Amino acid sequence: MWDEEETRPAPNKKVFLAAGIGLILLLLAGCIFLFPFGFASQPALTFSKREPSIAASKTYINPGEILALTGDSLGFWRVWQRDGVVTVSRFGPLGEAEWVGDYSLSKPMVDVNGRRLILADGATGQVYIIEQGKGVVHTTTVDGQIHAVAIAETGQWLAAYRPAGAPPETLDAELTFYSPDGAALFNASFVNTLPFAAKLNQNGTQCYLMVSKVSASGLENHLLSYADTGQLAWTAQLPAGPPIGLAIKPFADRIAVAVEKTIVCYSGAGQPLWQHVAQGMVQDMDFLGQSDQLAYASQKVSVFSFRKQSLITTLIDEGTPAWQYEVNGSVPHVAGGAGSLCAFMANNLGVHSVGSDGQVRWSQKHAKGDVSSAELDATLAISGTGTVLVQLTDGRMFVLRGE
Repeated sequence: MWDEEETRPAPNKKVFLAAGIGLILLLLAGCIFLFPFGFASQPALTFSKREPSIAASKTYINPGEILALTGDSLGFWRVWQRDGVVTVSRFGPLGEAEWVGDYSLSKPMVDVNGRRLILADGATGQVYIIEQGKGVVHTTTVDGQIHAVAIAETGQWLAAYRPAGAPPETLDAELTFYSPDGAALFNASFVNTLPFAAKLNQNGTQCYLMVSKVSASGLENHLLSYADTGQLAWTAQLPAGPPIGLAIKPFADRIAVAVEKTIVCYSGAGQPLWQHVAQGMVQDMDFLGQSDQLAYASQKVSVFSFRKQSLITTLIDEGTPAWQYEVNGSVPHVAGGAGSLCAFMANNLGVHSVGSDGQVRWSQKHAKGDVSSAELDATLAISGTGTVLVQLTDGRMFVLRGE
């Protein structure tokens, strides 16, 4: 006798297939909800209902390209290029014009430190030293093609350049450090090395040079620190990748260097303090006043949708993110508040002031102009009195006053 077996209907393959497809769609929906467009969701930076007052505004015809915009204790510097002419403007804390100068430069480069500004032509080696309240105080010509310049508020300055007559097959470079009156104080030579960026601390006692060196293993990034006596104080090898730039606190007890997605922070003595890897390419960064907090802007691109995401992040302590926002619009420019712990940012949509706690203090939307917001760019600077100067690429410039 055969044992009786329980009989069931034969499984339907179509039912299993439909159930499988439904489960996949459910999982995809959950991923999209949690990670829209392939991104881990970040809180969106929204415009605050609190708005700053507009202390001054003006519009320039055909403003050209902004090369530098920065503030100091007494006002603002703005450097722009238009039709081969570089214009340097000096404004008071409320945007009042104090001084202006025009220069014909084919390859302009600029650095600002407080009330001093250095303007150079990388092609011809021509250098102008400009001081607040005085205008041009010194001019000279460096014997070579300049790669980077830097200036201290006390007047010392440096130029990293390729010497005139250097063999075309080499990448040799020179670094010369100058006194305020243009006398050469020391010189350093580099072999197969390309200077990328340079900075001086506020009182001119320490200079920092970011270089890319050709070695047997490939291209290496290094950070070099020199004392004003010419002594090489310390060196550090940086991560591989395209160098972005460096930011220093006024008296250089902290130096931050960005290479592609990586930010490395050093003490003034060259000790590596922390390293942070951003979610996307670092585009701009600045310290918040005299604190060790660093704010930076970055852009991440989704590998699934190719959607671009602009982020603003502030790092504290050992490079730990204190807060992060997704910013609508283009990647913002970042500036640290000199008088208070706050980060200021501006892009094609507007301006925000965010405290070190991540709370939005005030916001200002850009009013509609002749140029579409998609075509706009915005640069900003903060004066020592707390006013913020914003320059838009359509020619509009305004000064904002928050608290």
